Amino acid sequence: MTALFIYLKEAKMLSEDAMQIKVNDKLIKWNGRHVTLPSGRKIRTDWFGGQLQYIAKEAKAGYESFLRELKSWGLTLQDVEQLLESDEPLTKQLSARSNDRVRCSRCHAVLWDPESIRRGMGPECATRR
Repeated sequence: MTALFIYLKEAKMLSEDAMQIKVNDKLIKWNGRHVTLPSGRKIRTDWFGGQLQYIAKEAKAGYESFLRELKSWGLTLQDVEQLLESDEPLTKQLSARSNDRVRCSRCHAVLWDPESIRRGMGPECATRR
């Protein structure tokens, strides 16, 4: 089962709850700058993907401290695996390391709109020729 994306605003992530992912009845919210985890803890968006991948790798290896870290995030190892295996473009963007995220081919801004991700260019750059 893939993570479910819910759009709350069509605007460019203007509010705290602009976008959210639902994973096993747990919500992960983000506004472009911060990811709010189910536990209420906030992590910078550009750090989230790298931390998520590292913690998942170490938790799978059996390190209890990383399982405790996931628990403090309000997530389980199964939740994280579901996030990392998702085919949703925005889930892939959020859970990728910042250097691996899809960026606009013109201005190099990180893309969050599914159509822009497929196109490889943001809406403003796409209108400029």
